[in-house]
Amino acid sequence: MGETSDFDVREYLRILFHYWWVLVLFPMAFGGVAYGAASSMTPMYESATRILVQQSSGGTALNLSDVNLNIALVRTYTELVDSRAVKALAEPRLDPAAKVGLKVHAEVVPGTQILRIVSEHRDPQIAAHTANEFAVAFIDFIQQQQFEALSRLQAAAAIQGAVGVDFNLLAAQL
Repeated sequence: MGETSDFDVREYLRILFHYWWVLVLFPMAFGGVAYGAASSMTPMYESATRILVQQSSGGTALNLSDVNLNIALVRTYTELVDSRAVKALAEPRLDPAAKVGLKVHAEVVPGTQILRIVSEHRDPQIAAHTANEFAVAFIDFIQQQQFEALSRLQAAAAIQGAVGVDFNLLAAQL
């Protein structure tokens, strides 16, 4: 029972007091470097625009089938926002200088029929403007696709000799 350990508490305290400056200096130095790096970074601002996808298969009220269709449609629309066609419609509406460092993507708000278009830029106003312009370009693209489908339908109906179909009413619904 009379054994003494090689190191006792006094030896540990002596080492601690001898190297106290290391315990203080290194955390302060690393904290200073981290602060300097973080403060020199250019902030990125994010802006988002939300679009409610609400397409009905007919009738005045939405039913469960329409809601499920819209949720699936939102996923498809997410891919379309990132497409070259929508970007080609949106880019002429943007300031050329604003395109530098610009990031735009679309995402689904989970469990909803909402498409969220997100823009990131160093300037918050450019981020907001870009998100809005991409939303407008996307809506224009969808309307253009629907009008083209309607034109094909009109051509097919004319070939088949369909009468009594009011295509102007269909176009007005788009």
